[in-house]
Amino acid sequence: MITHTIKERQRRYQRKQKAAIRESVYEKRLVWSDWDLETSDITRDMAIRAESFKPKLLFNVQSTCAGGTSHYVRSPKGTWAYFNCMTGGPIPHFGSHKTTVFSDAVVIPVLKDLWISKGVRLPKTLTEPERFRLGAAWMSVTPAEMISQRSGIRRAQGKVVVGGLGLGWFLDQVCSKDDVEEVIVVERNEELLDWYGYRLCRDQAKVREVICDDVYAVAERFPNHQLLLDIWPTYAGAYGAEGDERLAALRKIAGDRVWAWGMD
Repeated sequence: MITHTIKERQRRYQRKQKAAIRESVYEKRLVWSDWDLETSDITRDMAIRAESFKPKLLFNVQSTCAGGTSHYVRSPKGTWAYFNCMTGGPIPHFGSHKTTVFSDAVVIPVLKDLWISKGVRLPKTLTEPERFRLGAAWMSVTPAEMISQRSGIRRAQGKVVVGGLGLGWFLDQVCSKDDVEEVIVVERNEELLDWYGYRLCRDQAKVREVICDDVYAVAERFPNHQLLLDIWPTYAGAYGAEGDERLAALRKIAGDRVWAWGMD
């Protein structure tokens, strides 16, 4: 009975999504196109053919609709949860009314904090499924997220420090560039590194070292490296790069060797 209820909820969600997509495409007169990281524009509404958008999945777990609580992988200490979100959109872009829709359902990797929601710690009295439903999405591999990191990928060359692992998509893109010689990964969250971070880094031949620390504490060790930082919980505002006083201090020392997500 429970399985049947979950499946019916997913079917209702998918029907609702498809109706929203049809309405969005019709009202905004969008034209379907293939996903292209180099040419896609975050400042415009995007209508992407689903078959062209296939991000790598970190864990082989059954996909589930946004808001569902049936399928996810919990980190060893229970701080994080990973799930494969099945969606067709509309997915809002950062700080705007623009959205992305897909021609059919796609699967998007998502990392959630099981204890934080809208900047507030969740009470221990909640069950884990309840915390999963309410928890903040820390990282997701959506088109808008990818485009927001594009300038950092373009900047990467020679020796690079990647500050902040996320879901590893940015690291993978940086390592795939022919003009990148070596990469140092700095991630301060030991639980993420133990869970999947060290595994991802081992799969990248250009990664020379993985450091579990605050990137600001080790940046001076790499005076000849580009510093590509994606370490903030929000894309803009006081909790983003623009509100980070330590970033401002680092820029005075390292200058244009620093790239910051949400600013550059």
